[in-house]
Amino acid sequence: MATLDENCYAATIDEEKNIFYALSQHYMYKGDLKTGEILDRYKFMDIIEKTENDYVDPNLFIIPREVTTNGYAIVEFNPRKLEASRNMKKYSDILIKGAGDAVFDVAAESEENNEIYAKESKTEEFYLIDFNKKSKTHYATYNLDEVTFVGLNESEAISYNKYTRELVYEDFLSGTEKKKISYAGFFNQHAALKELKTEFGPRILKNDVVNYRFNDTINQKFIDITFNSKTNEILTRDEILYKNIIYQGKAQLLYLNSEDEGIYFANAECNIPSQPEMQELPEMKGTSAKKLAAWQEEVNKIQEEYKKKSEEWIKQTQQRENFCTLHIFGDQTMTQKLISIPKAEKGTIVNKDKVLITRANEVALYDLNTGTEVWTIDTNF
Repeated sequence: MATLDENCYAATIDEEKNIFYALSQHYMYKGDLKTGEILDRYKFMDIIEKTENDYVDPNLFIIPREVTTNGYAIVEFNPRKLEASRNMKKYSDILIKGAGDAVFDVAAESEENNEIYAKESKTEEFYLIDFNKKSKTHYATYNLDEVTFVGLNESEAISYNKYTRELVYEDFLSGTEKKKISYAGFFNQHAALKELKTEFGPRILKNDVVNYRFNDTINQKFIDITFNSKTNEILTRDEILYKNIIYQGKAQLLYLNSEDEGIYFANAECNIPSQPEMQELPEMKGTSAKKLAAWQEEVNKIQEEYKKKSEEWIKQTQQRENFCTLHIFGDQTMTQKLISIPKAEKGTIVNKDKVLITRANEVALYDLNTGTEVWTIDTNF
């Protein structure tokens, strides 16, 4: 039975070598696939202590992205964004409590810091984890307006150039560019999509099947499109309103070591708890010091209660897969259901006939032929 030090964000398996790798915010693990025993671990990042200037757990700024079967991983972390976030709260607290001319200086510093935060929110910093060498090195810095990270395979990191609409494959050890794949033809054939922003790069689901997410800012919605990159035929199109993005399921299937033929389709049913609403604040009843103090006390109580409920909701919905069921189908019309998997929203198809599910506290493998669970590696700690 595997015991990990913290929640698992990504995992991959190699049935031939009988091993699995798992990735958390601070650790990478190598384990025995049959027994679930942890064979080795590497702590690549120190735990960040929460301060009075943190709105949320600062470790949430560490984002594990991908892990491979040969012991490499990509993790995202921008320390400048974390620092700017802390400064936002620091300046906000000072301005709320402050008085006098010094407040104007703090206000100017706060405005400058807000600009820094906006800039760093569009800057992705990536680190390459080498499990075999137990090392962490800075890999790349991307401006999200221009380039975004897409994925990792056994030897290449994949990025997307939003201007040229090309996927770029680069050897992540040597930095040598290996190839480019252009999707300009798809946009030429579907010209209306050119007007929409692409928040994330295209993801090759399998062979010639590609998924794109577009941002329709005018109609306030995201559009997910899956298409055949050879024929440019759109296979599926799903629309998600901004207001529903938290609550609506987004099924995602990736492929690992799968044969060329065969593609699966999926949807996810989610029942995410509603975000709490703050109670209406009371009106002031008089301006005497005593009445103002009583009114402020009541307001503080309402705001503190709302803050507590919001923090609980954020913590609860960080593992949104707990509220979802993933349905996998063998056909595009989604009538031939193969399996329904609880507490899942995305999965990785392995060797064509299995699907790997990564949850916060476990990794599970399911058989698509029988619709049953093959094994579960528990990661409770």
